[in-house]
Amino acid sequence: MRHDLLCIRRSLGYSLLGIGLAAGLSAAQTRTYTTDADFDLGSLVNLNHNPPFNNQLQLNPFAEPFPFICVACSDRGSIVRIETNTGQVLGEYWSAPDGRGRNPSRTTVDLYGNVWCGNRNENANGAGSVVKIGVVIGGLRGDKMPDGSFVPNANGEYLQPPFYYSTAVDRDGDGLIRTSRGLGNILGWPNTGGADNNGGVSTANDEAIIVYARTPNAAEVRHVSIDRDNNVWAGGFPGYNPAWFLKLNGDTGAVMSSVNVAARFGCGGYGGLVDGNGILWSASLNQRALLRYDPATDTGAAIPLGRLTYGMGADVNGNIWNANWTDNSVFKLNPAGGVFAGFPKGLNASGGRGVAITPTDNNVWIATSYSNAVVRMDNDGNIRKIIGVGDHPTGVAVDANGKVWVTNYNSSTVMRINPVGGGDALGAVDLTVPLGGGAGPYNYSDMTGSVAVGITSQQGSWDIVYDSALNGMDWGTVSWHSVEPTGTAIAVVVRAADTHAGLAGVPFRTVANGVPFNATGVNGRYIEVRTTLSRSVGVADTPVLQDLTIRGPAVAAIDITPNITPNKIVVGKPYTVYVALLGSPTLDVRQVFPASIRFGRTGVEAVPVRAGSVVDVNRDGTADLLLGFRTIDCGFTPGNGTGMLRATLANGVIIEGVDSVAVSP
Repeated sequence: MRHDLLCIRRSLGYSLLGIGLAAGLSAAQTRTYTTDADFDLGSLVNLNHNPPFNNQLQLNPFAEPFPFICVACSDRGSIVRIETNTGQVLGEYWSAPDGRGRNPSRTTVDLYGNVWCGNRNENANGAGSVVKIGVVIGGLRGDKMPDGSFVPNANGEYLQPPFYYSTAVDRDGDGLIRTSRGLGNILGWPNTGGADNNGGVSTANDEAIIVYARTPNAAEVRHVSIDRDNNVWAGGFPGYNPAWFLKLNGDTGAVMSSVNVAARFGCGGYGGLVDGNGILWSASLNQRALLRYDPATDTGAAIPLGRLTYGMGADVNGNIWNANWTDNSVFKLNPAGGVFAGFPKGLNASGGRGVAITPTDNNVWIATSYSNAVVRMDNDGNIRKIIGVGDHPTGVAVDANGKVWVTNYNSSTVMRINPVGGGDALGAVDLTVPLGGGAGPYNYSDMTGSVAVGITSQQGSWDIVYDSALNGMDWGTVSWHSVEPTGTAIAVVVRAADTHAGLAGVPFRTVANGVPFNATGVNGRYIEVRTTLSRSVGVADTPVLQDLTIRGPAVAAIDITPNITPNKIVVGKPYTVYVALLGSPTLDVRQVFPASIRFGRTGVEAVPVRAGSVVDVNRDGTADLLLGFRTIDCGFTPGNGTGMLRATLANGVIIEGVDSVAVSP
């Protein structure tokens, strides 16, 4: 008996492409993105379609991370996310479960906007901890009622899709994201029964908190950095001494590898970064040296500087800058670890800690805690200006607009410096964000992600979500046109779910250009496609994405046990069941690629054991394809359900057909 999904899709509001399709084969779910307006439907990070290169995506000439800064309120045990254009605090989150050590520091934003942070007060059983907090852009804020309904409320603790971008995980599957609405609204993390003591976020009420991981042998984490693959390096520094470095999976927080820097190099673990060559750099304070470690070769060295080593930054030429706290100086090193002639240079200020570099001019900005100022230097170490800020500044970072942010520990504030502000156009504070009493923001890592996207990886990403309006949609292909000069690349990953909020809980899957991935588990009403453009160190060219097309399978009509009603299969008997793929004016069954045909409970199980015969099964004057399959190969279990046939046409279009079937033992 024929069961035509075309009518179902029409009832769901589907529209067919304007190519004169008739019953028998519906148009595949297809969406092409190629204009500026198309690309703006998704989230762009460090990419642009600026004139004269419109209607395509390319890397920015200078790094532009997400428009947020993430600040550790160390004394309060929380982390805040601030919108850098307005200064609005978008959310505040605990850095660890109740009963665990907090005192967060070294907030470091990854390539996709999530923030990682270490907890300096966690050292139980010789292990530290890190937390990962996702980001949600867009959505409607409101309340979730006891009956599960959603009521809009600007002060609510829930966000309802659609989202412009989200990495928060819908842990309870209610289709909403429960998350903090702003400063002081810290949702509970009760850690009932110690459920999250050894890692996990099962008791975290805030669904933007997506990873809490313990770091064995790396207690009192004071180094957190992101590598080119978006994995995380966490370094312990118990009692202000080096320990172990752990490489953590950027999705799950699981330990991927480790290195005992204390035993091998005698330094490292006090802040740092990963440079464009993949080299891990880390300060070491009292050891008066810098760690330079190459994970690719498992080799490294301690670079003796003879001064206290504190905050670190990297300029656009790949050189490393290191402030020396109470030694009141700064070093500049080349990528191989050699100190530039004439360095260290004095700061004319006291207590140099955090270091950041503005990419447009390669100027160096250093927070000086005991002078309540930020020192601005040119790339040769000449002081251009000393800018007064709040009480006891510790960290600095550069935002997407090229402005410099500074965290003030004693003032419990964050300030933004306009680099061309002031009467001399050399910089002035243009915004102050209060964090509330007792915040104690102590930071000097990559709080905005500008180092990750501009130095470590030199990449940008475009993330788009498309709604097929059909639950369980089995997506087919993603194809694109691009220009990729030598040393550049474009990579695409996908995931799908039946709810928008559910996407972030599904792992991404890498796909190849135009290669079908249906029947591989990418199923759901919504598909999220993330496209990453990147280039290698020293490459000036940019890859270009000209267009991208998402395509689901076209829907065909099939008839299981043709012309017999009801359709019935006996799984206990090994025999051949026949299935007809019904042709139509839009489906020439002779264009089916024979080796692609599969049939069964989910459409992936059985290959034909009877070669397809081209006959007019339903006597409508159009050729059909009659196929035979062994019942025991089809994966059916007793009960009423459906069978699915999948195949690929000669032109690359994937087709699917479904029919009802009663399955008996």
